[in-house]
This record gives sequence, C-alpha cells and structure tokens, in this order.
Amino acid sequence: MIGQDALLAKLRLYTINTFPRSVMLIGEKGCGKHMVTDIIKSEILKPLPLIDITTLISDEYLDEIYRNPNPSIYLIDLSAITEKSQNTILKFVEEPSNNAFIILLAEHRNLVLNTVLNRCIIFEFEQYTKAQLMQFTENHPNSDIITDILRTPGKLLYTNFDSFAEALELADKIIKKINIASYPNTLSIASKVNYKDEYDKINVETMFDLLCFTMLSEYKRTHDINILKMYQLTAEHRKSLLDKRLNKQLHFENYLSKLWQLSRGI
Repeated sequence: MIGQDALLAKLRLYTINTFPRSVMLIGEKGCGKHMVTDIIKSEILKPLPLIDITTLISDEYLDEIYRNPNPSIYLIDLSAITEKSQNTILKFVEEPSNNAFIILLAEHRNLVLNTVLNRCIIFEFEQYTKAQLMQFTENHPNSDIITDILRTPGKLLYTNFDSFAEALELADKIIKKINIASYPNTLSIASKVNYKDEYDKINVETMFDLLCFTMLSEYKRTHDINILKMYQLTAEHRKSLLDKRLNKQLHFENYLSKLWQLSRGI
C-alpha cells in the first residue's frame, strides 16, 4: 500500500488481544479504507473471518450476531447506510459481543452521528502527497491538475483520464460561455456526466470538484465577482451530493439551471 505509513504503524502496535472492539476508519473515498481493513484482518486479527454486514443491518440480524459463538470481524460502510441504520447499530457498536470486532468505514466525520463517533476508537487517513498520487496518473499531460482534484489513489484508479481531459475543457467552456449559451444547450450538459457506472463519462462528484477547482482558479486570476458567485453555488451543490437520498442527475440539472440564471443576473 502506498502511503499511510503512520496509520499502519499505529495499527500494528495492536495484537488480537489488545485491538479495540469498535474502530472507525475515516478518509476520503478511494483512500484505501478497505485495503487497511484487509491488513487488520490478515496481520492483527488473523485468522478471524471478515464479514461485510453493510446491507444486512437490522435488529434481528444484530441479535443473531450476539448469539453467534464464533469470533468474527464485522465491517460496516457508513457511507452506504442511512441515519436510521446508524441508530440501529448504536448499541452493537457500544456493547459488542465478546466474539465481535467491529470496523466502521466513514468518508467524513460530519456524516456520522456523534453517538456513533463517541463509541469508537478513530483512525484517520493522512492526505496523500502529490508525489504519491503522481504514481497513478501514467504521466498524463494533465497530471498536475488531475492530482489536485482527485486526491486519493482509488479515485485516480477508477477515472478515465481521457474523459477527465474532456470534462476539463467542458468546465472551462461552462465558465466562459454559459452566459451566452441557450437554456436547452446548458441543460444538455447533464447528459455528458456519469451518475452510475459509465466509464466513458466523468462522474458527477468529480465534475463538481473539477468545476469548483476551475472556477476558484479563474476567480483568483480575474477577481471577477460573478465567477466567485458561480463557485459558491457550485460548492453548495457539491456538498449536497453527500445526501444519499438525492437523485444525482436531477440535482445536477437543477444546478445547471441555477448557474444559467446566475450568469444572466436572473
């Protein structure tokens, strides 16, 4: 694993007899949380099985775990469950059975209930350096910008760099020409973005990140107050993507509509 030496060194101080019963790994999407979980399993908690129960959470299933006499590691990805499910696991995290080790994965502290946070030993991932990230960019012409925006190995590994280059051009065009584009043409931009698993398109989270980066860079260069307003609107809508209930395509179309109106002072 590239990077995270301090985190791994801290984890490797534990043995199966001293490892906390409830831990939380916090880091951006693609930082390596699942990889570190595998290291915990193979080096510290061996030979216990690792069971991902993210999609199985219910009071009944957790009761089954309490009755299970076989020691196991239980993994829960908090980015994929609702607040209601976080409340469901609260007692399980606070009072794990003697045969359970619980590993929770989270992307941001502010997406985790304080009642869950307070019941875990927390390990946070360090930010990757530019040199570490450059190892994943295959010497792409836009490597410098790519690593400024995609700041984890996982994001880099699952990004089509050709699509990224096209999205970069699109972001520049949006900033400079949205005020003269027609409304239908502006909304058509939504069809160029990936909301699920279309590898030939840039995903919507990365598109928002790219737009924020490009708009902020343009504002620093021009000090244009309208660009600043566009950036603030974009950052606000990027933050809203953290809501798992959101229809991402409708959200992006709504954003484009507001951006078009803002560019015209409407």
